[in-house]
Amino acid sequence: MACSGAYATPADFNQYWCLSIDLTDADTVAEINRMLTLAAADLHGPLSAVGACNCLTAWGLEYLRKLNVVETGVFYRCSCGPTLTEGERRLYLEWLDRQMELIRASKLDLCGFTGAEYPAFGSVELNLTAFNEARIIANRIQRTP
Repeated sequence: MACSGAYATPADFNQYWCLSIDLTDADTVAEINRMLTLAAADLHGPLSAVGACNCLTAWGLEYLRKLNVVETGVFYRCSCGPTLTEGERRLYLEWLDRQMELIRASKLDLCGFTGAEYPAFGSVELNLTAFNEARIIANRIQRTP
């Protein structure tokens, strides 16, 4: 999935916030879809920063769905959204900001490639000569804390 579009649906939005939205009303559904798409744009930045647009795990997609629904409900005020106090809104926005920073810093890996704190990739050093063997051992010693 490329970094575009929403991660959630109006039904997800309705269910998460325990609302009674009429999902048969085309105008309401269109409004929620538009808000979800706009809110998802904020998620695309951190995902793009770590190259995670096309490698999301199943749990990563579900997590983005949750972030998408929460941001939509908190950031956009509409008649079909949740009623939050300013304090609740501020706490949600701080939480969302922290989640996006964790994604951007690769501390929350939605692709399942690495552990927390750093991106990594695999490589192989080939031993074709005695010199290469010594170099491989020296490289391993330098990488090991």
